[in-house]
Amino acid sequence: MKKIFLLLPWLFVICSGADLQSDSIHHRPKIGLVLSGGGALGFAHIGALKVIDSLGIPIDYIAGTSFGALIGGLYSIGYRQDSLQRIVEQTNWTDLFSDTPTRRLLPYMEKKYNGRYQIRLGLKGFTPTVPTGAIAGQKISLLFSRLTQQYAEVENFDSLPIPFRCVAVDLITGKQVVLAGGPLALAMRATMSIPTAFTPVEFGDSLLIDGGILNNYPVDVLKAMGADIIIGIDVSGYNFSRDDATDLLKVMDRASMIARYQKLESFVRMTDIYIEPELPGFGITDFNNETVRQIIERGHEAADRQLGRLVELRAMIDTFPAETHRHSHKPARADSMIIHGIQIVGNENLDFSFIFSLLNIKVGTVFSTDEMEQQINRLFALGYFETITYTLHAVNARSVNVIVHVKEKPFRELNVGFRYDDFYKLVALIGIRSTNLLVSGVRFESELEFSGLTRAMMKMSYPSRSLDQPIYPFLSLRYLEEPLHVYYSKFISDYSIRSMEIGIGTGFTIDKALNVEIQYSDELHRTVSSTVFTVPEVKNRLRYVLFTMGLDYLDDVFVPRTGIVINSSIEYSQRELGSDLNYTRIFIQSDYYATISRLHTLRLKSEYMNVLDSPPLSKQFFIGGPEEFAGANYQQIYGARFIIARGEYRYEYKRDIFFKGIVNTIFDPNSLNVFNPTLRTPQFGFGAAVMFTSILGNFEFTLARGNKSYYNPDQKQVLLHFSAGMKF
Repeated sequence: MKKIFLLLPWLFVICSGADLQSDSIHHRPKIGLVLSGGGALGFAHIGALKVIDSLGIPIDYIAGTSFGALIGGLYSIGYRQDSLQRIVEQTNWTDLFSDTPTRRLLPYMEKKYNGRYQIRLGLKGFTPTVPTGAIAGQKISLLFSRLTQQYAEVENFDSLPIPFRCVAVDLITGKQVVLAGGPLALAMRATMSIPTAFTPVEFGDSLLIDGGILNNYPVDVLKAMGADIIIGIDVSGYNFSRDDATDLLKVMDRASMIARYQKLESFVRMTDIYIEPELPGFGITDFNNETVRQIIERGHEAADRQLGRLVELRAMIDTFPAETHRHSHKPARADSMIIHGIQIVGNENLDFSFIFSLLNIKVGTVFSTDEMEQQINRLFALGYFETITYTLHAVNARSVNVIVHVKEKPFRELNVGFRYDDFYKLVALIGIRSTNLLVSGVRFESELEFSGLTRAMMKMSYPSRSLDQPIYPFLSLRYLEEPLHVYYSKFISDYSIRSMEIGIGTGFTIDKALNVEIQYSDELHRTVSSTVFTVPEVKNRLRYVLFTMGLDYLDDVFVPRTGIVINSSIEYSQRELGSDLNYTRIFIQSDYYATISRLHTLRLKSEYMNVLDSPPLSKQFFIGGPEEFAGANYQQIYGARFIIARGEYRYEYKRDIFFKGIVNTIFDPNSLNVFNPTLRTPQFGFGAAVMFTSILGNFEFTLARGNKSYYNPDQKQVLLHFSAGMKF
């Protein structure tokens, strides 16, 4: 009987025949709904709401914190459990919690940096700036704006169909902030700003973070709104067992809750109908679709356990005269309103005209949420902004002002990446980029790889600030020092390749996916042997024309599912150009991905390589390793002409775990091996791999089988490879 006894005063008045003309009898008690925070555990709110909706229990006030405020905010404007469940199941949460733009929208110059770095920091002068959170929330903010756009211009949350409050904390004052107005989408984004995970949100004079730090179950807020009866759904999980101490995230969440435990306990006692889903084995980051459905079902089960009390509440409500909902009229959809004006706020370095021209939203046209998101995403993909969001302000019943809020990134950026493989071992990458060096639109790019090899690059180009100039000039400098192993029947020689190259040229970019560059290069090239009985040091001055073409329609770098990538180059060196050697080096690579039923991905890769005349040793082709040719060791196969075909099948076992099968072959090899210069026997290799994805990159183990010697295919070998980290 517990908390339900709080309803007895109302039932007593009804049964005693008291004066039904009094306001206390004509007006039923106000029912408040409180939803706690809890990350992905908050999906349980949806299951519990299904039971409440099925009984037709009217909700007069809603208050929530963090994820509970997201569900509560949407519920307050008319979303019910069926539409909420559809939204959460159709949302790609992994992508939503990433600020990386959709790859197809990236300009080609940005695509080549995608997936290269674990750490990306802005530079103010020469000082790195550490972000205030791992996620700025660009995609989340746009989703909230879309879901709430029908009430985007509502400034007072008491004017929503169900009055709503959400709780945040002002990072500056350290005090609780109850959000009762302002853009609803912004309030929802603010209340879920978990420190270090999400950047704080500027809201008026406040800098807001997750309200769960001080008040994760805001019953007191509901009481202040006027609620007489409290229905609470609590997924905060303050119950903690010794077994939970083995989970880092659970320990952190528990530690953050200890300080507010006493408040939570007292608020639970103030709840009339307390619904607490049983969620052992689930965590605050369990956002995959299968787990989401299970958590929703746990919420439904928890509400069913309180079904008797909910039915009693419904029966008590029926004793009062039926009420007409005071918010039966819905506002006009923003998508049907005319854009009266456009304002851009927050820009400091990029002027209004530049942003406005790229945004391409016209005053006097009908506002479209789809078009607004499309143009914002296209602008965001240029890499100049940390976030781009928008709010709407009604001018009259038929028109709105669009306020675009931008937060710029520093024009200079420091990037750091790491990778490991069995050949180069650990390799580090440090890069510095400037998107407006000296002159607006001039890009400066530099990278240094070191440890297992040394590779340095600097490039200056002028593709304009909008990255849409079809023709651009560039100047590049490159330095390379890396090991080179030469195999015959067995490994017999080590070399070190060193080169310094300067190039000048012109590039062409078409439709963000196709890039062509033509450059003239002057290269000082040296081959040094570390084996005493091989060739002496060789120096060459190479002058050549280099033509490169890239086509990139890949959807993702780490786990591609669809798309095609084509890379090709022709390097033409002649004595007429001042070069020491005549040669032509041709390379064409095609990589195609297709996914069936989400879990099954096919990859088809083909390569054509050919070098003519008299190239230096390093300009030949060295092939091997799990990515280039499964079954051969790194650089085990080398020569002047190869045609390679590779087929790969990948199965998604779980969200971050994949299994792969690989088969590849080399057709028509033509080796410059002095022992067998015309060998043309096709070579086959096979492999199986398991791959794990993480924020640090892919971790991959590959077991491969192939010929022990390229020149003696009768002997076989089994190789185990391991690679980890970024793609560079």
